[in-house]
Amino acid sequence: MIDLSVDTTSQSFFAGQAAGTILVAAIALTFLWRLTKPWRNVLDKSGVAPAERKRLQGRRNQVVVLATVVITVFAAMQVAGRFGREADDTDSSGGGTRQGPAEPVTVRPE
Repeated sequence: MIDLSVDTTSQSFFAGQAAGTILVAAIALTFLWRLTKPWRNVLDKSGVAPAERKRLQGRRNQVVVLATVVITVFAAMQVAGRFGREADDTDSSGGGTRQGPAEPVTVRPE
């Protein structure tokens, strides 16, 4: 990909980056919940008393919910961090980090 063909200051670029980050987080959460389902559901055949089994299931569900919260917060921080950098890069107060072209550019149709 040619870097000059991508406008990293556009809203659509940011929306694509945010959507990609959220999609990766959603896939990670889906795998987390699918892969831990047998572990979270203690079987009746395990020889554990019903009260202990219920407590163990609750504890395991808390661990998976905590992991879900951590993944979600991390994804939200990534999206917010990209948004913060985007606002810094497009500072219009004259002190921004990006400079426009030195000469005006004219595009002529051929």
